[in-house]
Amino acid sequence: MDSSSTNETSKFTIAISTAILVSILAAVLVSYEFMTIPVVTAVIPVVAYVISIAMSSLYQYITCKRVDISTICIGDLGILATNLIATVILYLESLPLLKYIYGDFPPPETAIAPVPSTDPEKHYRIQFFSNIVKAALPESLTSEPMKTGIVYLYWIFWMTLVPHYTLLSLQGMC
Repeated sequence: MDSSSTNETSKFTIAISTAILVSILAAVLVSYEFMTIPVVTAVIPVVAYVISIAMSSLYQYITCKRVDISTICIGDLGILATNLIATVILYLESLPLLKYIYGDFPPPETAIAPVPSTDPEKHYRIQFFSNIVKAALPESLTSEPMKTGIVYLYWIFWMTLVPHYTLLSLQGMC
């Protein structure tokens, strides 16, 4: 096995491990309601940044036998930014924005029997990113915090994996 394939395997493994670790942490915090959503919005990007710095340092040490922490800290700001964007969007989706804009209005009538909702303000929310994930979840999953946790798991996973894998390519150049 040559060194380029070993480096690629290391890069892939470290990027996947980082994304899984951060996304599972986010899902647990949201699903079990250890923190409120506004606090999660601030905590997850910082945790993702710290974990990505540690994992990037490990990768750079494996590939280059040295660690340049300043370039890692600057480069991994991209992971902080993407996770901040994701958590802010998901936080905004949890707010009843339409109520703030248009005031009170009744939920829309549907042609089929209405589904009883435990959330009377659900029709005030714009949930584009959340509904992408929730549409793929099984009907048997009825816990709203668990659904929200899975939404966070999905989006934080991708918002960590894609930039981190790209950054590891740059950080592995000796």
